[in-house]
Formats: sequence, C-alpha cells, structure tokens
Amino acid sequence: MTYTADELNQTGIYVIINRDTGKRYIGSTTASFRRRWDNHKRSLRTNKHHSTKLQRAWNKYTEFRFEFKIIEVVPKEEWTDNKYLLDIEQMYLDTYQPEYNICKTAGSNLGLKRSKETIEKGRASLKNYYNNNNSHLLGKSIPPEQAIKSSLTQRPQSYSFMHKVTLEVCVINNLSLFCRERLLDKSNMSKVANGRIKSYKGWICGN
Repeated sequence: MTYTADELNQTGIYVIINRDTGKRYIGSTTASFRRRWDNHKRSLRTNKHHSTKLQRAWNKYTEFRFEFKIIEVVPKEEWTDNKYLLDIEQMYLDTYQPEYNICKTAGSNLGLKRSKETIEKGRASLKNYYNNNNSHLLGKSIPPEQAIKSSLTQRPQSYSFMHKVTLEVCVINNLSLFCRERLLDKSNMSKVANGRIKSYKGWICGN
C-alpha cells in the first residue's frame, strides 16, 4: 500500500504484515510512521531487531514479502504524552495477539496503571475507527453477514457478547461451541458473562 508524505509523517498505530503467512507485528510511533518503519528496516537488515520472531521471518521470507500498513492515525494534538497512544496500542495487542510481538505489553511498561478516562478514550477511538470500515487492515475478522446468519439460526439464547473493537454482537445459547469456534477459553468467557472480569480478548458482556 502506498501512502502520501503527509500520511507517513503522522503518528499512531501501525502493523507489519508477512504477505506469505499473514502473521503480524503491531506497534505505535510518537515520531512518524516513516521514521518508525525506517528504523525497523534498518534493524532487520542488520540482523539486530529486538523481535527475534520477526527477524527470523524477515531473514527467511526476505524484506520484499513484508508490508507496512497504518492501522490508525492518532494526531499529536490528541495526546500530551505517549501513554494515551500506548493505551490504544495495548487494545490492538490484546485483541489480535500479533505473532511477531515478543512483549505483549505496549511500550514494555509492565504494571502500568491506566485511568478509566484514558481507557474509555481509547475504546471510543477504536470504535470510531472500525465504524469507518477499516477493519480489513488486520484481517481475521468475522464478516457481519456471517454473524447475522448465525444469530437467526439460534434458539432462544442465554449469553450476549460484543467485541469492543470489531463491534461484532453474538447472542448464543451454547457457550462451549462459541468458545471452541473462536479458540477462546470458556472459563474466561464465563467470567465475562457473569461480570467477574470486564473483558477477555476484546469480548465484553453485551447485556
């Protein structure tokens, strides 16, 4: 995908995709997309990238099989420091679990506590982004028509879930089947349904 100079000079969330396997690396930049991608390529070309998984794949498939894509532009005027940007990045990491990210915590800030206001701003930003029909950048999403068809063929249901990023809504009466089809842990999804935890892999209670 080709971006304009203005787009590459923006800040926000990006993804590096292996075109052959579909595996991804997700990150954020407070400088510019252009500078961050250049830094990645420099490290990868010299075999010094911090992600050994991405480095091995880069060496195996060659750089021509990798593509840099902008997931979401977060203008600098929307944040006073990089914590807000990391909140948004963390939601993408939690939801999509990119295969090439070694650390699953945005910015490697282990134990970082985020305010409720910041989290809500991040969720609102993600919701607005996906309402603009750009979810195809990350792939592996369930088509809306499939979710609708599924809901129409189900019996009276007892569980209701919504994905906070893709906004997919599922009302089900077979939690085991639902979790098995989506490779989810039934115990954690049950905790979401019962209000014991707020979310699991992007799924929240839809009631």
